Amino acid sequence: MEELDLLKKSWNKTENFPKISEEKIYAMLHKNSSSAVKWIFIISIIEFAFGIFVNVGMTFTKSHDSTIKLLKSAGIHTFYQIGSSILWIVALYFMYLFYKHYKEITTTSSVKKLMETIITARKTVRNYIIFNLAAGAIFLLTVYSFVLKEILRNISIEQHKELTTGVYIGAFAGVIFITAVIIGGFWLVYRLIYGFLLRRLKKNYHELEKIDY
Repeated sequence: MEELDLLKKSWNKTENFPKISEEKIYAMLHKNSSSAVKWIFIISIIEFAFGIFVNVGMTFTKSHDSTIKLLKSAGIHTFYQIGSSILWIVALYFMYLFYKHYKEITTTSSVKKLMETIITARKTVRNYIIFNLAAGAIFLLTVYSFVLKEILRNISIEQHKELTTGVYIGAFAGVIFITAVIIGGFWLVYRLIYGFLLRRLKKNYHELEKIDY
């Protein structure tokens, strides 16, 4: 945005050609906004591809079969499969929206339309982040809770005694803590990467408000 700031200073000093300078500023904002949304789309693709890579890689680990067996014995395997599929489908849908917003920004020649698209794009990114964090938290808590319950049940059977209430409370508190750490980590990553791009779009929007259209 340094080029834009320099251009604005020149615009403020120039009284003879306000229309030309205004068009240059719009072109700069248009290019910058298009770049920001393009990177949002690219990052979502990288995130999706990384998720697939991790999931495929896990199928070749020694613990994969035992994990599937544990999920089935805990009665959560079907939920795990359906939940995972829903998360992938929704991620693809948001990727489509990001691409759609990128095409809309690159093809628009209207200040008003560009401002509307920026608002929509920022809202879509926020919804994407909220969905991922909320759905991820629910998914992890559910899976971890059922798996932990099955593990504790097996331990109880092996030791031929009932585990105390304190053990269950402590174990489930651990599940909540681990889930919170994982979701918190994702939130920090989203805030760092998507937050930077959202701030760029917000700044562009406020600059566009100053243009007479």
